Amino acid sequence: MSPRLFDYVRVFAAALLLAASAVGDTIENSPLEPADTSSPRAMLRGFMQDSELAYRVLLESGRAAENLETIEPVIRRLVQTCDMSEVPAYLHDYKVGEAIVCVREVIDRVGLPSWEEVPDAASLEEEGEHNGLQRWRVPATDITIVRLSDGPRQGEWVFSAETVDEAQTYFRMVRNLPYRDGACEDFRTWFLSEPGSQWLRAVVDQLPSWARARVWRQSVWQWAGLALVVIASVVAMIIAYTGGGSQAAVFKRSNLFRYWVTLWFPLAALAVPLVAKYVISRQFRISGTTLAVARFSCDVLFLVAVCVLILSAANRIAAALIARPNVQPRGVDAQLIRIATRLVAIIAVVIVFLEGGQNLGIPLTTLLAGAGVGGLTVALAAQDALKNLFGSLMIIIDRPFRVGERIAVGKFDGVVEEIGLRSTKLRLLTGHQVSVPNEEMARLQIENIGRRPHIRRIGDLALPLDTPPDKVRRALEIVTGVLETHEGQPADFPSRIFFDQVNRDALNLRFIYWYEPADYWAYVDFSQRFNLQVLDEFEKEGIELALPATEVEFRSGPDGVKAQPTST
Repeated sequence: MSPRLFDYVRVFAAALLLAASAVGDTIENSPLEPADTSSPRAMLRGFMQDSELAYRVLLESGRAAENLETIEPVIRRLVQTCDMSEVPAYLHDYKVGEAIVCVREVIDRVGLPSWEEVPDAASLEEEGEHNGLQRWRVPATDITIVRLSDGPRQGEWVFSAETVDEAQTYFRMVRNLPYRDGACEDFRTWFLSEPGSQWLRAVVDQLPSWARARVWRQSVWQWAGLALVVIASVVAMIIAYTGGGSQAAVFKRSNLFRYWVTLWFPLAALAVPLVAKYVISRQFRISGTTLAVARFSCDVLFLVAVCVLILSAANRIAAALIARPNVQPRGVDAQLIRIATRLVAIIAVVIVFLEGGQNLGIPLTTLLAGAGVGGLTVALAAQDALKNLFGSLMIIIDRPFRVGERIAVGKFDGVVEEIGLRSTKLRLLTGHQVSVPNEEMARLQIENIGRRPHIRRIGDLALPLDTPPDKVRRALEIVTGVLETHEGQPADFPSRIFFDQVNRDALNLRFIYWYEPADYWAYVDFSQRFNLQVLDEFEKEGIELALPATEVEFRSGPDGVKAQPTST
């Protein structure tokens, strides 16, 4: 049985021991002595005695928190008289208390038969009408006492789960009947509207009589207190999350320690629904459906706050890993760290969601079905985003490029500036920035120019058709001499020069050379020096370069004949 039940059901007790002898006799043997549930008579007799004691303490002493430990054995025994197996966990805290006072209110109006008519342990064992009995109903009521058939309390007699669930209905059906002698008059009213602490009780006592009037099953002062708690909770959570978000954005890149410190904002937001639930249920004593809705809302908010806290902590763990010297903040490794931490955080959130949902009384099958439908809806609505996400995973796994490398993909040629979860940002050679979706990056062919070990140049030198063979040979010698053991020549790739073609308008000499390291600007500088040196040597030797041939095509039209030059 959950220990929280005892805390919330202490609504019957309050202050110092009402009558030292009465309470002393009740608990002097052992504070841990359980309720006698060996038979319907023993259980019902103990229930009547303990509920009457709790009632007298409540009326005369209120709910003094400092004296709750004194009356706890009484409350513990009262809780043990109820079967809460079919009540959702989030309803236990108030359901058991209200069930007990409602059952007592019904009995005080309808009455009980003589104790001899209630089955005891002996009559249950003897041959007769009570032998083999599993259920006993209080005459003239639907209040039923059952024998538990399984679980750790098997064989004990308690109020049935149906009685606990329907106790309020039973009370409403008999509330207009007069009390019998010795009744705990207005027990339920005191239980529902008595504040949970002495200081609050003093405040409520100063309010006008209309503040204690019952409206929609709550006192006016309880509705006012509930409204204040809701407003204060909403404001507190808004401040916590907006303040935390703005502070985290400031310190995320500048100060890792302060970024971790901002985690106290979601921690503070986590405490808000807990405090609100405590105030609503244990101080203002909200009850019934209103309490169930309020507590369920607080539990849902707490569950959401836990999920936000998990995601926030995952972001900070990722930031701490990315801050290491060997990780580029905008590189693939950094993105892999972010995705891994977020994936772990999402798994943790799903586990918390499923476990929390079950504690709130939502069946696991319902949660899984809801998650499946929700996941399908999100997947259909975010197909492009999912494609880009999977594209990011492919880029991270394959690593075709890194931040700072020059690549050519599709019609774009530029330097990689950032690899995100949705797109990759390139700085084009024109200076413009372009974002290419990662779905395209994973699908298209990528030429990683930044990883080339050297730069290759293939060029042509065109000589006129009437160039003598000796000058052609001399041109080959000049180019070969300039390229021989040139600057940046790789050992495995010597330069080449060939007289490869005799075209209809020129003699073509083709040269090939490689330059390393693959420093583009050093390569361009060398190419310029190579070009100038070849021109100087050709001029000294009287070797001319052929000009591009031009063809003129004449076309006739309505406006006459037009000439259109074409270079070849």
